[in-house]
Amino acid sequence: MVAIATALAANENIAEETRLAASDLLAANEGLAFNADGPLWYRGSALCYPLSESSVTRRALETQQVQRAVLGHTTTASRKVESRDDGRIILLDTGMLTSYYGGSAATLIIDEHGLQVRYLDQASLESPSVQTRKVGARPDSMSDDELAEFLRTAKVIGSEAIPVGVTLPTRLTLEKDGIQLDAIFKTESTEIRRGRGPNKNRMLNVSDRWQYEIAAYRLDRMLGLDMVPVAVERNVNGKDGALIFWMDGLISLLKKNREKIRADGWCPLQPQHDLMYVWDTLIYNDDRTQQNVTYTQGDWMLKLIDQSRSFRTYRNKPPYVRERELKMTREMADRLAALDTRRLSAELGAYINRDQIRALLRRRDSLINNWAEIQSP
Repeated sequence: MVAIATALAANENIAEETRLAASDLLAANEGLAFNADGPLWYRGSALCYPLSESSVTRRALETQQVQRAVLGHTTTASRKVESRDDGRIILLDTGMLTSYYGGSAATLIIDEHGLQVRYLDQASLESPSVQTRKVGARPDSMSDDELAEFLRTAKVIGSEAIPVGVTLPTRLTLEKDGIQLDAIFKTESTEIRRGRGPNKNRMLNVSDRWQYEIAAYRLDRMLGLDMVPVAVERNVNGKDGALIFWMDGLISLLKKNREKIRADGWCPLQPQHDLMYVWDTLIYNDDRTQQNVTYTQGDWMLKLIDQSRSFRTYRNKPPYVRERELKMTREMADRLAALDTRRLSAELGAYINRDQIRALLRRRDSLINNWAEIQSP
């Protein structure tokens, strides 16, 4: 269409009215309606992290004075109608072209009963599926809970040392029910001897412990951040440690910068980095480097790995964040505000102690206060 319109607009041998119409069509093609960031083609509401995208969604819905948006054009991984962002976004593209996408046709029914879905050749109605958390590609639409069970119970069929870093973790290959996946096994666990007085947590604040990887994963799930890979506790060959799902095809910020690789995913990097800065401040991760700032290739989604040097008892920001302005959405602030000692102790208490939980909540308070100041006129 664009090629034809371009040719018509440049053809002086046709009617001026036709040439002007072709020029108008070309101008419209460059306008908001057809732009990649315009309402017809924008995919951020379907693909970007909800806690960075939620402010865009909220403003769009408030502008139109509606409760939700129903989106097509982006096929869901489950081939089911999915809801995300607390139900404010409904993803309707179920890949109905079966020969190509492997899905089926679906109808969304909106009535006094709420939202219901009818799929082709299915008599009963069902509610839209909540979009599942998936950090890293895995087979058969495996959920996080299913992946965690796989990591705990699958047979170890291969082992390879990773010659990177100080603690030298191991990459294991696991197999169960015909499925093979890889995972990182970390066993480093600095012994913590508590001192007295102001320096009682000195050893804790320089520790490197596998337990923190599991605490980080659980905290990610509590917040709905969806950036930290599944991590479980497991004993392998007589050693206790954290078994962390291996995500294939990651590219580091170090490599991106060295090779001047252009990030061309649908989701801009800066809002993802803003989430990382808030996260690393919350858990006080003092081991973030360009080597462990990693992205999935193709879509350039940031993944947060290496949390074993986190959960310090300091009140301030980790060094690399101190000069940065911390930004977050209202939804992220609300998730942080919902954290409390009881919930954190129940979810993380087996892996971090009370002093670490108290320090995390103090940093949480600082993050929310900073956010509130930014919102004030």
